[in-house]
Amino acid sequence: MAIEDAQALGSGLGSEGLDAPAALQRYAALRWQRNARVQARAIQNGRIFHASGPVRWARDAAMKLLGERLLDMPWLYRGQT
Repeated sequence: MAIEDAQALGSGLGSEGLDAPAALQRYAALRWQRNARVQARAIQNGRIFHASGPVRWARDAAMKLLGERLLDMPWLYRGQT
């Protein structure tokens, strides 16, 4: 996220005709939704990967059955959309 943020911030501040406050507002408007989605996924992963009891058993069974397909999230790894 930091690399994506840096790229978006650089692009925003490099835009001609925008003063710094306007460029920062534009940056924030462009980035908040993706950052919120990634943060929500991280919280969900934390619950899943640190689970115990029946949730842990279900997680382990799903991982054995589906393997890496279970974790495939192209939206995350293709970068800023």
